[in-house]
Amino acid sequence: MGVNKKGFTFIEIVVVITVIALALPALFTIIFIILQQQTKIMHLTEVKREGDYAMNVMENLIRNYAAGMQTAANAPVCADQTSSDTSFDHFVDNINKNTFSFAIDSSNRIASSSSIMTTVDLTDKNVNVSGWSMTCTRSNKYSPPLIKMQFNIQYTTTSTRPEDTVSLNYQTAVQMKSY
Repeated sequence: MGVNKKGFTFIEIVVVITVIALALPALFTIIFIILQQQTKIMHLTEVKREGDYAMNVMENLIRNYAAGMQTAANAPVCADQTSSDTSFDHFVDNINKNTFSFAIDSSNRIASSSSIMTTVDLTDKNVNVSGWSMTCTRSNKYSPPLIKMQFNIQYTTTSTRPEDTVSLNYQTAVQMKSY
């Protein structure tokens, strides 16, 4: 009669433990990389949402309501000239002649202010805006002014991890209506 063996041999157990020991770090590395990419996608989505919203609000306000630009001393800008100007401070509303403007506030966010309402942040506290520029160009005195806007928007974080560093560059040109 033969001996009836039940169980595994020592060699079989060592081989299984070795395979598991080699596979687990690879599996955890893959899971970690997927989590990093998901974090980056989440931050990029936030930056894009904030930038798209701010750009959309600014484009619509300028396109639909801006009748002209003025400096802080209420001197008209880009009215009859055929050049480029960056010295304007605010826009004049074509309906009731109130003023509105866009700027970067002390928290590095895009803010919109109006002569009839308080300042409103167009971006959230999770993003910083840099590289802000707004210029007015006019090809001749009979063409409507063209407002060019540009800014960089970046996710705010104290971390130095690469998946937390996400930024987008926004730029557009909006042609004002002729009044």
